[in-house]
Amino acid sequence: MFEQPAGNEEKDRSRTVMILSGIAVGLVVVLIIFATTVAKRPAPKEILHSGSPEFDSYKESVRIDNVKKTAGERLNSRFGHITCTVHNDGDKTLVGLELRAAAIDLSDVVAREKIITPVPKIRETLGPNQSIDLDLYLERIPDPQTLKDMIIEVYGLSVN
Repeated sequence: MFEQPAGNEEKDRSRTVMILSGIAVGLVVVLIIFATTVAKRPAPKEILHSGSPEFDSYKESVRIDNVKKTAGERLNSRFGHITCTVHNDGDKTLVGLELRAAAIDLSDVVAREKIITPVPKIRETLGPNQSIDLDLYLERIPDPQTLKDMIIEVYGLSVN
């Protein structure tokens, strides 16, 4: 009386095969989209540092101004806060830019430093006469009374 006909078993099996096939097709579509997106990204250019002729000649075209420095404490940890504006005053497009923020103690020793990469991480490129506003934190700095200064400077770049 409560027995299922043999046809229902085949329908259940067929439905399971169709659901699994749909999931497999969906996964293949996602993999194809992922692969084509990754393939479209150009390989990052090499970041040049001090001593490289291209770096040394273009470094002067990258200007950092409106620098504001403060120090504070949060959760028993001191931090330095630097805001600034970085300008590309040159005639080339920056495709890579590394900046170095550092806390310098009274004996001119770097107490804490941090390298950030605003281009291409925050902005894809920084064209001629363009600028970018930055807001960064140096975590776990020593007592601000023992610091001489906090600096931010061009550490590396790559131009197109």
